Amino acid sequence: PTFGTMNINNVQVTFTNNGKIGFNDPFNIPPTQGVGYIYGGTNQLYEAGLLIGYSPTKLVDIVRDSLGGADNDFVSSQIFNIQVPGIISAEDGNTSFTDNAAPLANKIGLQIDVYSYAFTTVPDSDYVLVRYDVKNTTASPLSNVYAGLFFDWDMQPYYDTNRTAFDASRDLGYCWNNAVTVSNPIYTGVRALNGAAGYTGLINSASLPLGRSSKWLWLSGGIVPTSST
Repeated sequence: PTFGTMNINNVQVTFTNNGKIGFNDPFNIPPTQGVGYIYGGTNQLYEAGLLIGYSPTKLVDIVRDSLGGADNDFVSSQIFNIQVPGIISAEDGNTSFTDNAAPLANKIGLQIDVYSYAFTTVPDSDYVLVRYDVKNTTASPLSNVYAGLFFDWDMQPYYDTNRTAFDASRDLGYCWNNAVTVSNPIYTGVRALNGAAGYTGLINSASLPLGRSSKWLWLSGGIVPTSST
């Protein structure tokens, strides 16, 4: 299969063999390939995926673009493999893909190996670990390379009252529903275990720039802004 769902603990999340997280078909209404990111009993995610780049043009990703589609730059000939019980955790996942589907002007020359781990013991049953091994497949050295993840959370029950913030002490970007009618909101987020070089809280609107140059600013612009609604 081109996607698989980690579902052995309190988090259910789908990973694909080309770098998407949540759904393999996020723009279908409703999406049918995957479960999204289920926590607290319901899906809390619209779209997510990997971005890697070192300039406004030399950037590859698997998330939405400025034309109403997506930059489908990553391609794989492998399945997303899930093993239960895993070697490292209660449930291990893995796959590998390249940026060979990117336009020549944007392609970097990368192989990305992905490993995911889910544990069932308390207090480790409320998260899934994801590891990315990024390899330069060209003959030239690469520098100033940034890797990041784009998440469009839809924290229930009202996605239009979502709020996001960054906890610098934990290198944690997180989101919740800020509606006054939600008394006990669910919190979800992403923590960079090796330290976060950047974080950008985005306001999802028709004016949100989604080109590669904007994605480069998200990756390389540091930690700003720290919150948005």
